[in-house]
Amino acid sequence: MPWINVAQSYDSWYSGENPGQQIPVAIVLTAMTTGFAEPFSDGSWSDNARSLYYCNSGNCTFGAYSTLSICSRCADSSSDIVTNGDVAALSDGSLVLGASAIVNMTSDTLYPDAKILSNVGPLIVRYRAIAWGWGNVAPAATECVAYWCVQSVNGTVTNGVLNETVFETSTNLSRSARTSYEAANDIVMTTSTCWQNNSRFSDLDTCSFHVSTSAQRGLQNFLTVGAFEGPAFLSGYQEKIGNDSSRWRTTSSAAQMLGQPCTYVTAQNSGRCNDAMYAGLAEAFQTMSAYLSHAIRLVAREGTQLSFGESWFSDFRFCIRWLWILYTATVVLLALAFVVSTIVVNHGQKRWKGSILPAIFHGIRDLDEQEYQRLADPPAMRQEADQMMVTLAEWRSGFHRA
Repeated sequence: MPWINVAQSYDSWYSGENPGQQIPVAIVLTAMTTGFAEPFSDGSWSDNARSLYYCNSGNCTFGAYSTLSICSRCADSSSDIVTNGDVAALSDGSLVLGASAIVNMTSDTLYPDAKILSNVGPLIVRYRAIAWGWGNVAPAATECVAYWCVQSVNGTVTNGVLNETVFETSTNLSRSARTSYEAANDIVMTTSTCWQNNSRFSDLDTCSFHVSTSAQRGLQNFLTVGAFEGPAFLSGYQEKIGNDSSRWRTTSSAAQMLGQPCTYVTAQNSGRCNDAMYAGLAEAFQTMSAYLSHAIRLVAREGTQLSFGESWFSDFRFCIRWLWILYTATVVLLALAFVVSTIVVNHGQKRWKGSILPAIFHGIRDLDEQEYQRLADPPAMRQEADQMMVTLAEWRSGFHRA
């Protein structure tokens, strides 16, 4: 029976139990870095190679199912920038961009200002970036969040390719669901309704989705600043070295990716850095969330977290339209009847083409034609030929009876 992975809980991490010791498992790390990098890449990165589903025919329908996911949103926060000469900073002073820098970014586990981003579910990371080109390009700032949610999906496999369409997204906006890095309790999200095996449920057990504290900290340790010993993935800056604009110092791969669109806008003097940065970051967080949602469905520890579907196999069927072939069929049947009747009538007769009779009784002189007109069929000709001797002579038109 075909099946597809869904996640009702996330409880995977490496290392110890104390805060600051957890890191995500390898496939989750790959999903975050690959997903964030995809919008800034020249080509397209493929999804995780490990399959989410089993479909023995290559064409399956899984119907509707609900799965634990990561949602994201971004907002242009450029209006929160304060400038002082060549220095730009956020109004609260938490993020500063020096005169030589083009990008600076940071991340934490604090909820954003509701004036910038509201209705945020159980938070994983808040990310803020500020960038500034030169010339007439204004400084820009973008703020993004990634948080836990539950997505209901319609899934199909067509010719071996999985297609999923999200038709419903829900999260927990209550104060009891607000997260903090030091929180001791697991994250629990309960939806009023959910889907499994293309059936709708409303009971508490089926529609409860869990994230363990340690698994949550593992994600935050990798993504955010200050929670883990070592640089956070979503942090860093990019600046020029001295007065040489062709030499750059970059402290993280994420900062290098983000610096590309603003550097291009500056070089071309073709637009605002915040337009390029916001578009790139919004897509980066969207793909990172999608890849991460994919990954947690693969590392769900409960083997029963599957949603079953139906397989479809190709079958060949033929429809004969009899009226369209009636004329042709009639001709064929009459021809066949003619052949059969000819065979029956001439059964036992000596074959005309293999006989000498045509040479004897055809092509004779006019004087003899009246004499042999009475010979109307091969048996009579054969009887007459048995009683005569014939000599053939060559004429201008061929051989004739002499």
